[in-house]
Amino acid sequence: MRKDIHRVHFLLLGVILLLFGWLVGCTQEATPTPTKPAVVATPTPVTTPTPAGGVRSATVTELVSTAGNGLFEPARIDEIGLQYGRMLHTFLMEGTGQSGGVIPGIAKSWEMSPDGKAWTFTIRDGVKAHNGEEINVDDVWGNLDSRFGTVAKARIAAGEISLGTNLTTASGTQSVEKIAPDKVRITMKGPRPDMAYFLSSAGNLPLGFIIPMDYWNQVGKDGYEAKPVGAGPFKVVSFIPQQEIVFERFDDYYYQPKNGFPEDRRPKFTRLVQRLVPEAATRAAALQAGQADLIQANLFMLKDIEKAGGRVIYTPEATYLRMAFRDCWTPAMWCYKKEVRQALEYAIDKETLVKQLYGSEIAVVKGWAYVTPNSMGYLPGVTDPYPYDVKKAKELLAQAGFPEGKGLPAINMYTFSADELPLVPELASAVAAGWRKQLGLQIEVVVTDPTSFSQRLANRQLPGIIEFRANEARYDGLSITRAQNAVPTSVTRVCDAVVPECAAIAKLSEKMLQPADPATMVKNYQEVYTALREDSRQGGIFYANSPWGLGPRIKDYKPWPLTAYTNAIWTLELK
Repeated sequence: MRKDIHRVHFLLLGVILLLFGWLVGCTQEATPTPTKPAVVATPTPVTTPTPAGGVRSATVTELVSTAGNGLFEPARIDEIGLQYGRMLHTFLMEGTGQSGGVIPGIAKSWEMSPDGKAWTFTIRDGVKAHNGEEINVDDVWGNLDSRFGTVAKARIAAGEISLGTNLTTASGTQSVEKIAPDKVRITMKGPRPDMAYFLSSAGNLPLGFIIPMDYWNQVGKDGYEAKPVGAGPFKVVSFIPQQEIVFERFDDYYYQPKNGFPEDRRPKFTRLVQRLVPEAATRAAALQAGQADLIQANLFMLKDIEKAGGRVIYTPEATYLRMAFRDCWTPAMWCYKKEVRQALEYAIDKETLVKQLYGSEIAVVKGWAYVTPNSMGYLPGVTDPYPYDVKKAKELLAQAGFPEGKGLPAINMYTFSADELPLVPELASAVAAGWRKQLGLQIEVVVTDPTSFSQRLANRQLPGIIEFRANEARYDGLSITRAQNAVPTSVTRVCDAVVPECAAIAKLSEKMLQPADPATMVKNYQEVYTALREDSRQGGIFYANSPWGLGPRIKDYKPWPLTAYTNAIWTLELK
């Protein structure tokens, strides 16, 4: 099977390189080799007939490609940890699964102050944690304070919390208070009209997870990691760090009709085994052998899944291909003038590349950066990629003072592989080949690893490079807009406040912070995104639907759009 996968990989790359008529070389940085635990040979799972309650006494085995940092505590778990965190934990607010809608969860209601800075949450009764504790207002206050408030700031100073989103949010928090027997208020230093989405299951962050604080205070950080307790749809039975987690259905999970909710979000099976298997071919082989029921898939696995008697479904708009120009704020930089940045995007034959490498079921040439058709603020024909137009690209380069690319320095394009979206380095090479041939650019593709790249980028060690990578799409792009587009106070240090262009971009993004009714918010987002797309400091070639492989025992699974990693597990049904 691996030979077949490699053969497909080689043929696809050959087609693209022939398309541009150019042989492209890459510089390879040292990349750490991940541990690849083998799939354990287990007998084919046996299911019992479905009882009257609709819950199958069965074990579902899921194979995932990545496990993040492997931590369970919400204040330290990284975004990839949503893969397992959504099983163990529940959120302050819930999502609808449609266009980022937010509905009551542990918070039965909430309100935003007129200036958008303060959010007050009213906490419901009767939410049980896995150890029998009842989640109350003190738990919610303790959770929010440990992530954003006084406790968070102390832990950040001690080095216990280091993830960028946590640092940025904590630095922007004024206070976290319990203001009534059932109410908690979080007050930010500036407006945050996206807070409801930010803390809900509709988003792509773990910051809205709520855990029982009495238990946390009793066992401490190390004790919690040794025996995690949450209030989500599954409880942890056993685990091997960053290899395997065995979950058991939590019958008392609060989101069910008897508690007044419109649907039952408890899983329809009794046990979930989530296993880390980084190698795509091994995941496909496990599905064929009946050792797995649900696997993270990619382009090369689709036929093997069908041969195994399974089928492929997709998480719509899960990722996008980001192309960003980094630290181009000063006139001395080759990428300072927007005409240069625009020229490079015009000179990419996006439709041909997508068709040859990915196909229309996976990749769609629509959207601008993280703004895809179902995102708030998407504007058809405006927040979409620039069309392929080499003549226009050459005209723009000439306007910028670089006719036929003359006068431009050698450019480095950094990229790295992503299992959920393969062939990104090959795509980068094909794009670079086109730029060399059509625009006369001197460009080198540097294949790196995401961890070291992110660190070097945050430390301002890569000025003037092009970032070319897959990233998660999202419904509400306020936080990433502020982080990626020149917020002078951001801990990611995107730019310097003294640079006029940076200050202008920062001021522009403030439009998204204005509290308003939903229709006005959409218009504000559209205005900001339209201007940012014109500025072209970052853009996108396409968005991608992430494939999942379902084994023959699975009847259906409906993952939410714009929601990365495993989600909406209660929609998975067995035959």
